[in-house]
Amino acid sequence: MSASFLALIEVFGVASLSLVGIGIGRFYHMKFGERTHGWLLGLGAGLGILGQILSFLPGIPAGVPDLVFVPASVLLLVGVFWLWFVMMGSRR
Repeated sequence: MSASFLALIEVFGVASLSLVGIGIGRFYHMKFGERTHGWLLGLGAGLGILGQILSFLPGIPAGVPDLVFVPASVLLLVGVFWLWFVMMGSRR
C-alpha cells in the first residue's frame, strides 16, 4: 500500500471519530445541558487533516507538518478528556 493511501485512511478515521465525539457532545448538551467543548475535537481533527495535506505538498519543509500535528494531538487529547469527564457525570 502506498503511503498516501494510508494517510488518506488515517485522515478519514480521525475525522469520523471526531464527528462521533462531537455528536455525543451535542447529545449530552441537548439532554443534560452539559458543555463538552466539542469544538476541540473538530479543531484538532482539522489541524490533523491540515498536517496531512502539508506533508504531501512540495516545497514545504519536512518539520512543518509535525509542528501542526503537535497542537492537533493536544487539542484532540483535551477534547476527549472533556468528553469523558462530562460523560462520567458529577458522581464517580
